[in-house]
Amino acid sequence: MNPRNDRRGFTLAELAVVVMIVGILAGVALPNLRSALFKAEASHIVSDAHTISLAAYDYLSENGRFPGSSGYGTVPAQMAPHLPEDYAFSYRGGVLYAWFSFTLPNANNIWQSRNIGILVINYATRLDLADAMKGHMGPDKSWSPSMFYFIYGG
Repeated sequence: MNPRNDRRGFTLAELAVVVMIVGILAGVALPNLRSALFKAEASHIVSDAHTISLAAYDYLSENGRFPGSSGYGTVPAQMAPHLPEDYAFSYRGGVLYAWFSFTLPNANNIWQSRNIGILVINYATRLDLADAMKGHMGPDKSWSPSMFYFIYGG
């Protein structure tokens, strides 16, 4: 056997072509992956807002008013039993939630009051999520460049 004809491994040109193809595929896939990650984070935050609203309405149905207000990142004590165990009023990267409630006089119902709950999601430390968050707009939501506001009537 001739040792020159018994070739093992790849040539430098073959390896260069493979590296170039992998680089092109990565260049196409990475922007799509980044976009998908932003959409997933935005969906998680909106899911948190839904969980919080369900807890608030659960408390409202039992007590005739929304739970008391809290600061950013703090679960209202009255709402805690209605949320999953160890629920955090924050999301990774510094996104913070705050709950505010107001009771206004209203003679048209049995409690003689009108309750308003406002969930504020502050994503000032994650402004990169703004565009993905805008996709979750609806009739009871509004936004500013660094915050989402969900307004609930009870």
